[in-house]
Amino acid sequence: DLEKDISILQHQEIIHHKLRVSPFFYGANAYWVKKSILKTSEWLQFNEDDVVVNFNYDYCFLRDIFQKNHLLTIINDNFQSRALFGYAKPLLGALRLTCASSDVVLTVSEPLQKQLSQYCEPQLFQPWADSAYRKPLSNSKRDTLLFWGYMNSKIDFPFVMNLAENLQKVNSGIRMLFVGPIENSDRLVE
Repeated sequence: DLEKDISILQHQEIIHHKLRVSPFFYGANAYWVKKSILKTSEWLQFNEDDVVVNFNYDYCFLRDIFQKNHLLTIINDNFQSRALFGYAKPLLGALRLTCASSDVVLTVSEPLQKQLSQYCEPQLFQPWADSAYRKPLSNSKRDTLLFWGYMNSKIDFPFVMNLAENLQKVNSGIRMLFVGPIENSDRLVE
């Protein structure tokens, strides 16, 4: 039974990742998170062959906690482009250290793979693909706008409908696809 061999732990943070705009804030949060992870995981017995999967671009300190474990980091977004107030430097420093401390770094797009290649040797990971990625032909028809994620009340559907109407005016051949789990919501039914 595979489920008994998978552990999911929650820990606490004190500073939201977008607000860690200096090494001081990054270090304070890292200290708190390390302490929280150690406390949360004290009842677990980690084996050296256990794999730790990290989805956080700024968790280089995981190597301090899991020194003998295989550390796999998945970078699934361009966090640099979303840095508040232009504070990309601390973010990039944390990203560089996290990539360097990981045994393997996976990323979900070629642009991210290229960006991260200055810090490590990231591998392209596209779990939604049925076949290996290949670049489209230069003359190929690119007519699909894909949203892949949770469909919930956070999506502004009136805005999406307006966008779809405007896309149809500009290019009637554009398709919009929404793929992912749907949460129950009155707004989704409207």
